[in-house]
Amino acid sequence: NKVMGVLSGFLIGVVYAEKRIDFNPKATFAAGILKVIIGLSIVFAVKAGLKAALPAIPAADFFRYWVMGFCITFGAPLLFSKIRRLKGGVN
Repeated sequence: NKVMGVLSGFLIGVVYAEKRIDFNPKATFAAGILKVIIGLSIVFAVKAGLKAALPAIPAADFFRYWVMGFCITFGAPLLFSKIRRLKGGVN
């Protein structure tokens, strides 16, 4: 249930982001570390926030993990594309 949630959210995020987000994952080492810290913070905040807000049922677990997968492939790149230093491309 959790694996299918994160995998489907991940795949939908990839498809949805492909032509909509101008983002290059290549970056300087410092920018890469910052992106990892920000990205993990987002994922853990989504996981904890939705766990507290949703009932403890399998459908809620699926949704929580779906949102986490979507954030990894769409939400974080969208955020990074808006921040010039994190947008991508090594200077």
